[in-house]
Amino acid sequence: MANKLLIIASSPERRSQLQHCIGGQGSYTYIGAGAVQELRSALEANGPIFRAVIVDHEEPFVERLELLNGLRALLPEAPIIISGAPASDNPHRVQIILRYFEYGAAGYVCADDPCERLEGVLAEVTRGESFVDPPVALELLQRLVDLRQRLKHADPYVFDGEPDELTPRQLEVLGLVSAGCTNQEIADQLEISVGTVKNHVHAILEALKVPSREAATKAYREMESTDSRATDSPSGWLPKS
Repeated sequence: MANKLLIIASSPERRSQLQHCIGGQGSYTYIGAGAVQELRSALEANGPIFRAVIVDHEEPFVERLELLNGLRALLPEAPIIISGAPASDNPHRVQIILRYFEYGAAGYVCADDPCERLEGVLAEVTRGESFVDPPVALELLQRLVDLRQRLKHADPYVFDGEPDELTPRQLEVLGLVSAGCTNQEIADQLEISVGTVKNHVHAILEALKVPSREAATKAYREMESTDSRATDSPSGWLPKS
């Protein structure tokens, strides 16, 4: 396997800093990317062969998750490391790290970890290993237990329980998602940005407690067929009054 590392961070300075944290390992060739176009150019120039990918944690978080989704499809053999993950004093730290794992990350380094920690995590993930600290491990185990219990009784892609209330705009987006529209098509139709559409889709999945657009579509159709309050509105069903 080629010893190329893909480092994705917005600024060249941050990419240089991450390269320095790895210890200047001479056996690696570093390929940097910030904007989407730079990432495309890097993949076109180097092909889909990288030893590992380092993705710097940035906001908006939902766009970082979308990026991981794409990387997993384009570079299925390359482990992904999240750098600059929320520090230990961030109350959402564990949930954010777990979301990264759900989207294909193999390891992480937090913002308050020593710089040299990145070198150790890189060595771990390229050996096929992974490290999680005790709070993250505990939450991960609890989720696995909860999932096991749910799978005993139900199809995990079937809507289960009452959704959190959706806004009128989210209902419009959900209706278009269920119609098979892409993010760009939804943005064009509603005259909003693609980034705003992504944020709405993420919020919809959280509210419906489902893992994907396909599951949201299935939940939407089930609710549409059973909800006595269904109307001819674009969403096909109304939020709770």
